[in-house]
Amino acid sequence: MPWRRPEGAWLRLRGPQARLALVAVLLVAVGALRVAFREPSAVGVSFLSLIPVLLAARWFGTRGGVLVGALGAGLYALQVGIGDEDLLLSAALLRLVLFVTVGYVFARLTERDRRSTTELARRQSEMEELRVIREVLVPAALPELPGLDLSAAYVPAEQGVGGDFYLVSGGPAGETVVVVGDAVGKGLDAARQASFVRATLAAYAPFTRDPGRLLGMVNRSLLEREDAVDTFVTAACVAVDPREQSVSWALAGHPPPRWLDDGGELVGGTPGLPLGVDPELGCATAHAELKLGSGISSPTASPRRGGAGRARTETGVRCSARRALPHA
Repeated sequence: MPWRRPEGAWLRLRGPQARLALVAVLLVAVGALRVAFREPSAVGVSFLSLIPVLLAARWFGTRGGVLVGALGAGLYALQVGIGDEDLLLSAALLRLVLFVTVGYVFARLTERDRRSTTELARRQSEMEELRVIREVLVPAALPELPGLDLSAAYVPAEQGVGGDFYLVSGGPAGETVVVVGDAVGKGLDAARQASFVRATLAAYAPFTRDPGRLLGMVNRSLLEREDAVDTFVTAACVAVDPREQSVSWALAGHPPPRWLDDGGELVGGTPGLPLGVDPELGCATAHAELKLGSGISSPTASPRRGGAGRARTETGVRCSARRALPHA
């Protein structure tokens, strides 16, 4: 079978070759102008000599700019008919320094401009991804569930998007599972880690009534993740059952939920390690009665004490029992 050039290969090869050919043509054209005007040292011709140097610096970097600058100075020395050798040498050296310096400096400026443009595009892409992830992590609307009043708040820090998230999902027997968590750190890595944990929680929530077991399942998935990052996640998982008027919860390195009426912490159970630290999470589920009209609040951070602290992202979900539901 005869060899065929891959589609588009000629265009890829032609780009650098065409630029190199254009630089060579310009060098020859400037030399021809010197001969035609019979004034090799004319200011106008000297400035035209910088055009191929600038193009080479932009297209081929510092090496290209310096090399073409040296070639331009060499061609000038070959074409100038100055009888005085000292004068010829000084004029050639002057143009050599000028052309090489211009090529080097312009190439460095061009490279810096390209790096700045690339960095700006990368940051814009990250900000757009952060915006999309944040809309997933902290949705503006919560589902309406029978027997419960739900509300949520998200207060971002000034320094950017963090890894705070919350999830409201259904359990296997009519329970409502509420999870509030925080991927330690800021920026895209923390947001991606939080997004993975939230999606895994949503996938496993319909299959277990035990908050501690749910956190353990997510912890194993996080540790087995192939593209895992060095960021752990704290979480408080609460399961509310309006039929039984009960609440159960488990903690993975996270502050405990609080009662809405007096602000006291829900006491009980054994807090575990944050998610993504160790295969043995070590958390135990606790249980309490949830009377009608009472409720709980689960924030991503403990309340401040002793004045204003540093700016930080805070997220919280409140859940209160509105009425008892009949048993199925």
